[in-house]
Amino acid sequence: MGKVTLAVCFASVAFGQNVDRVFRLMNATTVTSLQEIATTLRTIGQIQQLSVDDAHATLTVKATADQIALAEWLVPKLDVTAVSNPGPQE
Repeated sequence: MGKVTLAVCFASVAFGQNVDRVFRLMNATTVTSLQEIATTLRTIGQIQQLSVDDAHATLTVKATADQIALAEWLVPKLDVTAVSNPGPQE
């Protein structure tokens, strides 16, 4: 990577240009669970440009580099297998 390319990369991050990132979810397979993760990202990360593809279980995020970093940290923590309720204890 040349000096000019590197400078352009840093400039785009410095000026807050958005980055696209697609997250493939492995455990959140229902429409409800995908929407809950999307809502959490929108709320906590203040990410407005986010779309859900229910058929492929993916989230497409367009956000700043900092917001993408937060999403990269948060998505795996949210994409977990649901714990079933074992019922009342005797």
